[in-house]
Amino acid sequence: MGFDVISPANIDEALYYLDKFKQLIHPIAGGTNMLVDVKRQKVKPTQAS
Repeated sequence: MGFDVISPANIDEALYYLDKFKQLIHPIAGGTNMLVDVKRQKVKPTQAS
């Protein structure tokens, strides 16, 4: 199990990734809740193609 972290440099890049990966991407700020959700298997990392 793993995941990638994308840190866009600007809003245009962020919107590009949001559009490209649609339901596979989870925008976060901080990340604490996302890590808890991964551990509880509420969110399961997948591989993007």
